[in-house]
Amino acid sequence: MEIAKPLLILDFGSQTTHLILRRLRAENYFCELLPCNAKISEWPKECAGVILSGSPYSVYEKDAPKLEEEVWNYIKQQKYKVNYVKH
Repeated sequence: MEIAKPLLILDFGSQTTHLILRRLRAENYFCELLPCNAKISEWPKECAGVILSGSPYSVYEKDAPKLEEEVWNYIKQQKYKVNYVKH
């Protein structure tokens, strides 16, 4: 039996991050949760996808968490479909 690639959730401080994780696991997805500032070397070797879990900060705030350029480059290289969900 082949082991499934995990979905990676990068936590930017959203209140719903653990809810997302629990719901995905309930649907039998293998997920890993890491903080948004985790280095790519800390990530699983292969990911089925990356979920960027939101933040309570405005993107314009000085102290808002940022995604490192190397992370964006990694996501682009993997050719993931990028979907934006807006509330």
